[in-house]
Amino acid sequence: MGRILASFDVEPTLIAMSSDEKWAYVSTQNPQMIRVYDTSNFKAPVPVASVDLGSLSRNRLFLELSPDEKI
Repeated sequence: MGRILASFDVEPTLIAMSSDEKWAYVSTQNPQMIRVYDTSNFKAPVPVASVDLGSLSRNRLFLELSPDEKI
């Protein structure tokens, strides 16, 4: 059985893990959002950021991690 990253109030359309499995990127359709979770502790993932895509005027969104692992 797979690992549970987090529970959601809406159905995720995409869940992607970073290559080191430290971050989970979750996108949802309605509301149109991207949520980022710190998955260092898989039993208790911590939400660290969320972006409401409906409020952005740009077509593309880039999330960037700084060297100190902040978003």
